[in-house]
Amino acid sequence: MCLWLSYEGQIINANKKTREALGYTQEEIRQFKIKDLLFHTNWSAILSKLSQTNRILLETDLAGKQGRRFTVKMDLTLVNLEDKKIIGASVKMIHPIPKPQSRPVGGTRSSDPSLNFLIGQSPIFKKMIARIRQAGPSASTVMITGETGSGKELVAKGLHILSSRANGPFIKVNCAALPDHLIEGELFGHEAGAFTGAVKRKKGRFELADKGTILLDEVGELPLHLQAKLLRVLQERSFERLGGSETIISDVRIIAATNRNLLKMVQMGTFREDLYYRLNVVQIESPPLRKRREDIPELVHHFIKKYSTQSNKRFSHIPQKAMVQISTYSFPGNVRELENLVERAVVLSSGEELNLGEIFQGVTKMPIGTFPSLDEIQKQHILKAIRRCGGKISGPGGAAQLLGVNNKTLYSKMKRLGIDPKNQKN
Repeated sequence: MCLWLSYEGQIINANKKTREALGYTQEEIRQFKIKDLLFHTNWSAILSKLSQTNRILLETDLAGKQGRRFTVKMDLTLVNLEDKKIIGASVKMIHPIPKPQSRPVGGTRSSDPSLNFLIGQSPIFKKMIARIRQAGPSASTVMITGETGSGKELVAKGLHILSSRANGPFIKVNCAALPDHLIEGELFGHEAGAFTGAVKRKKGRFELADKGTILLDEVGELPLHLQAKLLRVLQERSFERLGGSETIISDVRIIAATNRNLLKMVQMGTFREDLYYRLNVVQIESPPLRKRREDIPELVHHFIKKYSTQSNKRFSHIPQKAMVQISTYSFPGNVRELENLVERAVVLSSGEELNLGEIFQGVTKMPIGTFPSLDEIQKQHILKAIRRCGGKISGPGGAAQLLGVNNKTLYSKMKRLGIDPKNQKN
């Protein structure tokens, strides 16, 4: 078995025997850096030694697809090829490590480490599944992006199940749901007497997630002082409980999720740049439902089965009109909204026909294949900027400054788009 790597560790090529053993296609394996597939190995230290000796022998664990894991001996050689440093890796398999059986994760049970709870067949959804299968077995930190309700937590669950940590805990923290003064204690724990009401020691989520995975949901909501502490955990894998001095070591894989544009927050100074790049090693986008409309019927049937069983009801069919209504709705709340809608329909329906009744009355539908015009998008963007600036259009703190255009340009655009400046004050 052999691999060819760039000096930075990017996999350039793998021979057929290696690909078959690990379970990846050539295209898939080229998406990884070698550090993504190695366990407990410091790639920076390896590069340092290679630059001195040009050859290193090491024994380590290598991750394959769908939770496969192997103990291997690697013979790494540094060579110069056309003025570029290339690393050749000869790999000898010692023995496979049995793939762990999954246990209940996040309150649900899966009989095997598969992704059967992720429902969909659309191209964009299949692309996401492929990315999960690539990143799951690695030890790398993953950033999951996507709108609210698009299923980011399920993506994280899939990553956990496919990892070597599937037998360990899966701990979720919603950073947006905790008040600022409670987040630090929740994440890192506290000692007795650390603050008023702390009558005994409490373990934090990072400590509870030892040998498992922690999901930091809505990580963009973390205050800056906690971002610094999180950065240290990523770098050193250690922390102290609130009010304590003992250093706690936690072997945990971190997955972050956000519905915000963190790169824009970095530019605005509200999110640390160094933390952003530490979290964004591998990025997976959870697509909004409007981009995977062909998955809606399958999702509808899944939720009908789920809630009709709970309600002790049975539906023989769904009216075609109802399915058309569901398939052409814009779903700003994504899959979560769809699930709530189907649950409500199941509860309110009687007989064997799913009756949507008045559920869709008053909601905005978006027929398939129609999009707002560029003028409409621009108009809404300008109005949003004006609202954010409290109705102020020009001058310091005004919409023109926020949009990065001069006052005359903005007023000209507003006139063309039919936005009356006098009506924006309120």
